[in-house]
Amino acid sequence: ASDLGVDAPEIEIAEAPPPPLSTPEAPGPDASDLEMAAEMTPEEQMAAINSMVARLEGRLIENPDDPDGWKRLGRAKRVLEDLPGARDAYANAVEQAPEDIDALGGLAEVEMLLGEPDQPLSDRAVTLYQRVLALDERQPDALWFLGLSEAQSGRPEAAAALWNRLLVMLPPDSAEHEMLAARISELTTSE
Repeated sequence: ASDLGVDAPEIEIAEAPPPPLSTPEAPGPDASDLEMAAEMTPEEQMAAINSMVARLEGRLIENPDDPDGWKRLGRAKRVLEDLPGARDAYANAVEQAPEDIDALGGLAEVEMLLGEPDQPLSDRAVTLYQRVLALDERQPDALWFLGLSEAQSGRPEAAAALWNRLLVMLPPDSAEHEMLAARISELTTSE
C-alpha cells in the first residue's frame, strides 16, 4: 500500500510461526552459513544472495514442476526488487497451482507494484484478488484491495460492503479497526 501511495490497515489476524531456515523441499542456510554471512561485507552478502537466487532459478528452469519453488523464487525476486522476475515466477506458480492463494496473492501484489502509484489498481491485480476471494471469502488482503478498487472506481457501496466484511475480522479495540471504520464512514457519508 505504501508503494502505491494508499493508506492500508496493518492487519494482524493470526501470528504465523517463523518459517524454518531449511527443509528438505526448500534448502536454505544453516547456522554455519548464517555465521559466515555475518562476517561478510554487504557486497559479499548481496553476491551470495544473488547466487542462491540464481541457483534456485536454474533448478526451476530444469525442473519447472514445482509451484512452491516458483513461489520462493517470486518472494526472493520481490525482496530483491526484481518485480518483472517476481511476476514471472509467481505466474509460473499460478499456472501450476491455479487455486494456490499464496501464489495468486503474490502475483496480485507484484502486479500492483508494477502499476503507477497514483493510478487505480490494475485490472490484472483486481482479477487476481477476485480469484483469491472466490477461494477464501475471508482473505484480508483481497477484501482490502478489492474494496479499495471499488472505492477508486466510484462505487462506495461495493467498497463498504467488502470493507465491512474485513472490519468484523479485526479486533474491535485495534487501530486497524478504528481506521477501517473511519474509511467506511467516509464512504457512506460522502454519497
